[in-house]
Amino acid sequence: MQSTNTVSDKKINRITILNIIGTLAYQGISFLLTPILTRALGSYDYGIITIYNTWVNFIYSIIGLSTEIVIPRIKMSIPEEEQPSYISSLAGLSTVSFVLFGCVALLFSSFISKTIGLEPIVLAMLVIHGFGLTLVKFIVSYYIQYQKTLRQFAFTIVVSFATCLSTLFLLQFIARPEQKYLCQIIGFAIPYFLAGLLALLILLRKGKKIVRIDVWKMALPICLPIIFHSTSQIVLGQSDKIMMQMMLENGVSLAGLYGFAHTITGGGSILWAALNNAWSPYYYDLLKNQQFDVIEKRSNRYMFLFTSLYCGFYLIIPEFVKIMGGSGFWSSIDVIPILYLNVYFIFLYSFAVNYKIVKGNTVSIAVSTVAATLCNILLNLIMIPTLGMIGAALASLTSYGLLFLFHHLSLNKYSGSYNYTFKYYLGGLAPVLCCTAIFYLCKDMWLIRWSIAALIGILLLLKIVKQKSLF
Repeated sequence: MQSTNTVSDKKINRITILNIIGTLAYQGISFLLTPILTRALGSYDYGIITIYNTWVNFIYSIIGLSTEIVIPRIKMSIPEEEQPSYISSLAGLSTVSFVLFGCVALLFSSFISKTIGLEPIVLAMLVIHGFGLTLVKFIVSYYIQYQKTLRQFAFTIVVSFATCLSTLFLLQFIARPEQKYLCQIIGFAIPYFLAGLLALLILLRKGKKIVRIDVWKMALPICLPIIFHSTSQIVLGQSDKIMMQMMLENGVSLAGLYGFAHTITGGGSILWAALNNAWSPYYYDLLKNQQFDVIEKRSNRYMFLFTSLYCGFYLIIPEFVKIMGGSGFWSSIDVIPILYLNVYFIFLYSFAVNYKIVKGNTVSIAVSTVAATLCNILLNLIMIPTLGMIGAALASLTSYGLLFLFHHLSLNKYSGSYNYTFKYYLGGLAPVLCCTAIFYLCKDMWLIRWSIAALIGILLLLKIVKQKSLF
């Protein structure tokens, strides 16, 4: 669709706005619950939840097989009448994988619980939470790629409210003082498990088949390298918390503070996820039709939109820290700008990753991410014992910068048709680094920071009105 007519722009705007709202509801629930949880749990119990969430993401990435990564290729290369069957059998592949894993976890529950340092009931929650998370993410990805935005919105809203209400109910009426962390774990795990079952039923109703060996054979060569990518991403994003727990005397409490800082910076991750959910299907369609001139124009708008919103939120973070965590978590303020920069590098490397996905170059994705993760572990070993949380944050930032670099260089090595250059990326990095300096210099000067944020918002609004499109 080379034309940039008004109808197309309206559709883009509608999809993007609904994606933002839906993603905020879906991923933002933990962010919105933060003020309640930090005050109800304290840094130690919050640290336990932080570690639990790390293991949930590990299980989702490995056992779930990341089958949703194949959906764009199915949409682009498989006849339309066969696509529902392909989609449902992909969900079936993840389900079968989880059933097998659940049986193994049940047989060796005592050993596994001792190894990872979590109670057997928490291990059970890990399994069912991971299953639910896998299928929820799968159906959300399906809705995103097929631009079923209203269904995506409705599904995510229901899941978000269910987790929120169940957690608050358990904390208020069921929780013992020594097991409040367990209420939050159960409050998330059960609704996600039920939502996962519902997602599977929805997909089976349309696609009919849960097992198609030909689809599984097609999907596994694409999915298996992504397992290394996904698990490496989790190690990259989460290993610093576990290593702090193991290497420092007050490691669990520090992991709680560090996890809180991650939650605050998660606002930027939610923003990126929302915009990428709207951008990637549109980008894939343009790429399929070889409309490179439109891609260049829209990419510049996308860069300006995300960078502006990112910088605006950046400058008001200190007030969020006070609201979300209170005085008990204020000591995390100095690591937040460092961790927040990670989000921008994720945004930058997503350009290369989106391109690799559509081209089926998942091995390159895995190799780049594994390399960055190994660097992160080494840097954590060196920097955490001497610098504590700051060391973990600096190690993380360095690794995400390398991750962006590896993805970009590896893509340019194997593809001559990728048009994004370092000059393009630097256009976004420059204002972000300026905002970082302003954050540290004006940490206690809210009027200056909020004034600059307001100015950024005005400039963004004027640009959107002028071009009549978000990107």
